[in-house]
Amino acid sequence: CEEGLDWKHKQLEFVSATGRTDLLKVPVSKLNPIQQRWYAETLIASIMSDQKLDKAEVSFLKMAINLIKDENQRKDVTNLVRRNRPPSLSKPPSIPKHYLVRIFIEVMLIISADESLDRKEQDYLQQLASLCEFTDNMFNRLIAWCVQGIKWKQAKIPLINRCQLIQTKSPAKYQVIKGEVDPSDKKY
Repeated sequence: CEEGLDWKHKQLEFVSATGRTDLLKVPVSKLNPIQQRWYAETLIASIMSDQKLDKAEVSFLKMAINLIKDENQRKDVTNLVRRNRPPSLSKPPSIPKHYLVRIFIEVMLIISADESLDRKEQDYLQQLASLCEFTDNMFNRLIAWCVQGIKWKQAKIPLINRCQLIQTKSPAKYQVIKGEVDPSDKKY
């Protein structure tokens, strides 16, 4: 549990010196239409990067496409997606660095949603980091943070599997019953 809290705290450190959690979100409304299109195309390219779309990703693709304000541009991007061709990554159009970090974190979370980060995905993220003009140090710190999150998410699965919900007399109330503790799990 502490590892997960530490991971979330490090995410906050990347985007906020004050600890404000509202700064974790990408402020889409503060981006101009050109910046919104870049953001949308970056999300779309990231979602499509593994060539395997599940139902949730399709829903997210639609949301990302709808970020594009101009109807003709939206149709162009939709046609690319229908032909299974992701938009090309490009240099961000004058987006402040602190917004780019938030966008990059969002992209990393999308790419690592399957709780893995292979070499191809890291190369993709390196390309995006380069376009965003992140230093190697910043990129490496962000990747280390992502890997830490993946490890934490993978480690919590056995803990969740050992817990079960038991319904009490009232259907609206549940209690958590913990399974036996394995001594090797004390680090969690």
